[in-house]
Amino acid sequence: MVIKFQKFVGFLVLLIVGALMLILSWQKWPDLLVDFGREAYIPWQINNGSVLYRDIAFSFGPLSPYLNAFLFKVFGTHLMTLMVFNVFLIIGLTFLLYKIFIITTDWITALMVSIAFLSLFAFSQLVTPANYNFVCPYSYNLTHGIFLSFLLIYILLIYLDKRQKYLIFVIGLILGLIFLTKIEVFLSSVIALGFGIMLMININRLKMSKTIELLGWIVLGFIIPISLFLVYFSHYMPVNTVLSSISYVYPYALVSRVSSTVFYRHILGTDDLPGNLLKLTQITVFYLGILLDFVLIGYCTKRFCSRDRVIPGIAIVLGLIFLLKICFMPVEALVNVFRPLPIVAFVLGVCFYVSSVRTCQDVKEAKSSIVLFVLSVFSFLIILKMGLNVHIYHYGFALAMPATCLLIAVIIYYLPNLFGIDKRGRVFLSVIGIILVGIFLIRHIGISEFFYSHKTFAVKEGLDTIVAYDPVYSPRGPETQVIIDQINKTMKNNENFVVFPEGVMLNYLTRRPNPTPYINFMPPELITFGEDKIINSFIKSKPDYFILVDRDLSEYSCSASSENCGNNILKWINKNYSPFLRIGPPPLSGRGFGLTLCQRKVY
Repeated sequence: MVIKFQKFVGFLVLLIVGALMLILSWQKWPDLLVDFGREAYIPWQINNGSVLYRDIAFSFGPLSPYLNAFLFKVFGTHLMTLMVFNVFLIIGLTFLLYKIFIITTDWITALMVSIAFLSLFAFSQLVTPANYNFVCPYSYNLTHGIFLSFLLIYILLIYLDKRQKYLIFVIGLILGLIFLTKIEVFLSSVIALGFGIMLMININRLKMSKTIELLGWIVLGFIIPISLFLVYFSHYMPVNTVLSSISYVYPYALVSRVSSTVFYRHILGTDDLPGNLLKLTQITVFYLGILLDFVLIGYCTKRFCSRDRVIPGIAIVLGLIFLLKICFMPVEALVNVFRPLPIVAFVLGVCFYVSSVRTCQDVKEAKSSIVLFVLSVFSFLIILKMGLNVHIYHYGFALAMPATCLLIAVIIYYLPNLFGIDKRGRVFLSVIGIILVGIFLIRHIGISEFFYSHKTFAVKEGLDTIVAYDPVYSPRGPETQVIIDQINKTMKNNENFVVFPEGVMLNYLTRRPNPTPYINFMPPELITFGEDKIINSFIKSKPDYFILVDRDLSEYSCSASSENCGNNILKWINKNYSPFLRIGPPPLSGRGFGLTLCQRKVY
């Protein structure tokens, strides 16, 4: 009866939280021009006969574009198709998180982890640009890969309980699908799984024949989805080109050049090494202070409590002081509070490894420890992309999510069990942890509400609607709507255009193709593909129009003399195309947002 009641309460709470976040953020998830347009444009073009890698330049795996193309084919080509599917994906990931943590910790911890996912990551907007959520992410490859990684961990948990061979095959199958998403997700998953399998083999002392059989099932499952895509692509391009594209050989060879840019050094935190190390140290000391607070409160419950007495006032006072410190934490500190997550994940990985070895005789404890060890390794590896500058906004909405879930489990479950001397002490500390997490959730929901409340301007109509910022705060919404109307009014049905430096969403919303393989001209793409190669594609395809869109490139330290900033492309456009419609200030002039429609010159 108690378990059924807990399930009912858990389902009801998650339903309410999910519904509230969905209503708060409805159709406000994507950015009008940055990144997300690629996620809609490519599937639309695949259904129109284009082949990824051959006709569309793409640096990631093929799973997400072809999955989205399938969704468009079945449910219709509109943004709502992707949004609704991703809401169901969020429901699935919430279920996986809940199941993993309810088995490895307890009911209330699993519930709080799931609430945190819904409110902090799934539907949130914690910075001015959109796209950093699980409904309309800047990269579907990333969120699909994260979902599959948690599915892999959940299947591993079931396998450790049931020991059925087909589950190992399923694990290999999922790993193959992850390989077809994004390389950082795959590497994190395969390394974490590898460590987990080795630990399991060591604890169970499997014979060599059993180990080979187990690995064989994983490899068999792994190669199946990859082979299917290889067969498909081999009908359109040479096998070596297919292998190079799917196995990331080309982008991986250039990763050092891309990661050395100012933008990625800022993401990693190496652009200001002393400053970021200082902030990391300060927040780590703050974490140690939280640990000390738990120790003191736990000591008070031990020192002053007996079976016939309530928890003494001193423990309550300490708890209140502790929570008040969090309530009035400055916004700057709140933003930086997640910096030590790599340290947390690493320490937890060591702890769970030791626990799994020590409790190898207890099947249930060992199973939980192995799974949490795998999750800790995965969390540690995937968050390394942000290194010294870890946060839950921007890329952190996905990369920091696994480690944040572990941190919440530590605060609500592990610290109370470690420092709570008796049952009442553990319950009291757990309540303190729940309130602490709740404060953080409420404050971050407030940030999302602030951004979403400023979005009132609907661009497009019907199932492709995107709600952008009110014109009072940003002209991007109304000016984008004007350029969409002008495109439909000015261009003939068979005419096409290219958006520079980015904004392929305009191609999608007007259903007009970009005649070149290249749909984004930001510095990372220019480094990867090369400006000369892109200009040659313009010469060959002869786009009818170019649309210049203002984009702040300061994060890449771009100037008129900078390399890999599209200056050569812009010169070529100005030489061969003449502007005939401008909306707002001149794009890329630093004078504010604007768009310019340019038509090919006739000689």
